[in-house]
Parts: sequence; C-alpha cells; structure tokens
Amino acid sequence: MENFKFDIEKNDITIIPEKKITKKEKSFLESIENSKIKNKDTVVEYTLDEIYGIIGSKEDLEGFLEKFVKKRINITVFENNKEVYFASFPFVDFYIKVENNYKFYLSKAIEFIKEKNIFGEINILSTVLFKEKGSNSIYLEILKNKSKGSFIKEIDIFKKMIGIDIDNYERFYDFEKAVIKPIIEDINKLTDYSIQYEKIKKSAGITSKIKELKFTFYHKKFNNISLETDKLVNKLINKVTSFVSVTKLIEKSIINNGFEYVKNNLEYILENHTSPLDEHIKKGLEEDLYNKSKMKNENYLLVQEINDKFSHLFIFESRIYKELLKCKFYYNYHFLKILHKLKADEILKYKDENFKIEALYHSETKEGIIKIYKKQDEK
Repeated sequence: MENFKFDIEKNDITIIPEKKITKKEKSFLESIENSKIKNKDTVVEYTLDEIYGIIGSKEDLEGFLEKFVKKRINITVFENNKEVYFASFPFVDFYIKVENNYKFYLSKAIEFIKEKNIFGEINILSTVLFKEKGSNSIYLEILKNKSKGSFIKEIDIFKKMIGIDIDNYERFYDFEKAVIKPIIEDINKLTDYSIQYEKIKKSAGITSKIKELKFTFYHKKFNNISLETDKLVNKLINKVTSFVSVTKLIEKSIINNGFEYVKNNLEYILENHTSPLDEHIKKGLEEDLYNKSKMKNENYLLVQEINDKFSHLFIFESRIYKELLKCKFYYNYHFLKILHKLKADEILKYKDENFKIEALYHSETKEGIIKIYKKQDEK
C-alpha cells in the first residue's frame, strides 16, 4: 500500500461494497461516519436504544450486527484500463458489548489509507454512502478540478459520465429533477465540498435548448480558513523556496489540527531555523515540533498507581477514564487515538506538557497496571 500513490489525473478508480449494503446498514454506517467526524475518533459508542433509533426497528440486533461487520469494501485502481491496485477491507474491524452498551472499532485499513494519503482527498466512506448513481463520478470530477474550482460538461457527455443513456430524459426539466438535483444534494451533504451549477444554452432565445452545465464548487473548510492562512504565510515571504507548496501544507494542517497548532509550530520554526524553511515547516507540522520541544527535560511526579485485575479490555479502559478524571486530565484526540489502539500485553505510553500516562492490560488472570504522572511545578 505504501508504495502506491493514486493520481486522479491518470488513474481511474472504482469503490464498491463487496455485497449490497441495505438501507438500514447504510443509515448505521452514516451515523458512525458522522460521529467519527464530530468526535475525531476511530471508536464509536452507542446504547441499545440508540442503535434501534438509527436503524428504525427493534429487530434481531445481534443478527444485524453480525452481517454488518462482515460487509467489506473493494477498491480497484486502473491505469490505461489495466488494474494496478486492489484493496479489500471491512467498515468495522469488530465491536464489543458490555450490558446494553456497544463499542465499534472502525477499520484500521481506512485510517491507514487516510494517514498515508494513498488516495489524496477521496473520502472512502462518502463514496459508499452516496444515494445517487452518478454522485461518485461528479465527486471525482470535483477532485480532478479542485485547483480550478469549476468544470463544464456538455449534456450528452455528462449523461455518459454518470452512466445514463444519452437518449434518456429528453426533457431537461425531468433530467434536472430526477438526476442533477439529487446528485448535488448528495455531494453537498456527504463531502467536504459545496457545489452548485448553472445552465448554459445554445443561444439567448427563450426556447433555446440547454447545451452545457457549468459546475462551481469550493471546499467548505478552505472557505473558512483563508484569512487565518494569510496571517501565517505572510510571515514566510522570502523565507521559503516554494511559497505555493508551503501554503498548501499550512492549509491542510489547519484543517486537520487547528489554527493554534499551526501557529505555534511555525513560530517555533521561525525562531529556531534559518531559511529556506520548506523542509523544516513540513517536519514541524507533521511531528508537532513545538510541543516536543516543550516536553524536553520536564519532570513528572507519579500521582496515581493502580494494580488490579480486569475482566475485559473495555473495563480496563473505563478504569483509566475514571482515574484520569480524578487527576483532572482533560481528554484530547491524540490520547484517545492511542488509548483505543491498546491491546492486551501491550504498553500504552502517552505524554504531554502536563501529564504522562502508562498502562498495561493483561488477561483477567493477571493484574493490569495504570500509572499517571503529573508535571511538577517549577520552584
């Protein structure tokens, strides 16, 4: 996987569920994806009643979940009509039930693909959740033209692109209502892009036929961060080799990590490195050099130690939460990501500017260990 890099300009891609996804499964998958985006986490929790509310019925839940966790997604990439890449993985790796609470661990493969940036901006789950047949094609066309912010298609070419016979929908009104508007709604709802279209006629006459469609779009998050990006990149003028490349790095990092994260790292780089800063900025934003520098040579005092037997990993995680609350530790995405990857007989290690946490879970026959350290106040 790491050796492959998708190029939307030269590669064609199909993203298809191995088996048909039912309406209830799609609703559940959409809820999981929305929760993941909202909480920036790869683990999603529901109560029994919440799941019933999402799928809209009180059916055999265990049977539903058994089928759901077996559903897989297949990705095939072609270059010059030849298959050059194939991947297959589940949406959910597994789930845990404790009484009436369910905990779903999302596919590590999806996160791996995202972290390695194998398919660029393509949101794998969005492509599966689209309701309309042609939404995937338009979504990929957006990504292909993202630097332009628009593209124009003749009506017949547009129909062919989304898999509709050019003889279908002779009346544009019917085509617009049944096909175009639902696709626009799909993309606006399920992707990071907002898209709209305008009709271009053959001539200025009232009865003139629609000849082309012009689609314009923008990235929802980019639209909100342009001013913040400007504030940061202005400090880098004449200090980088490729101003355009560095600006893109900064925009992407603001989206993923927030403005303060980027601001702190850039200020650290400006103070500690000389021009050109391109590689220093790339490393700083990827590795959070600002916080790494703050944590050097800091002393931590052990404030809580637990040695106890735990019947399940889920119970062990709950105990960690409980002990951290006593120490007034406020959760963040980086810690939760590490915690949810914890496995039996593997040591969890986490450190930030205020806390250091170590934990080891064994089977129920051996004692688990939780150690919480807190930074000592400077005298």
